[in-house]
Amino acid sequence: MSSVCALNNCLFIESNLCINTVLQWSSSISFKQTVKMLAVKVFFLVGVLGCALAEKEEIPIISQESVLEPDGSYRHSYETGDGIKAEVIGELKTIGDETVAVAHGSYSYPAEDGKTYQVSYVADENGYQPIGDHLPVAPEIPAIIKKSLDYLATAPPPKE
Repeated sequence: MSSVCALNNCLFIESNLCINTVLQWSSSISFKQTVKMLAVKVFFLVGVLGCALAEKEEIPIISQESVLEPDGSYRHSYETGDGIKAEVIGELKTIGDETVAVAHGSYSYPAEDGKTYQVSYVADENGYQPIGDHLPVAPEIPAIIKKSLDYLATAPPPKE
């Protein structure tokens, strides 16, 4: 296993320990689902990217921080010698009578084409929302469809 793969496995295990601690603090199902969704998507993606980009030489860890606060908020970040960077900041948010975990962060990695790709994201009650110049974007809704949707949004409900 390459050192980057080992690093990402260690970060995944460390993050799971932090997440399990947070999960013990809350009995809210949506909170648990949100934290699990965030952990799986972020750390799996970073781990896969790190392993895919790994070289046989040892890659140093330039910086690493992991902080879990008593109120459930947290910060994780790291940077490796080959240019991979990741950071996430999360907190608990009350929506109505439910407490959910929300997070925002970013990661970047150098690709084989020589470019460094960056993704910023928000993970909240609306799901995981990545933003990156290299990510595909949905086409604009055609005007006739938008007009129909606007009409339906303001139309009275159908009579039963």
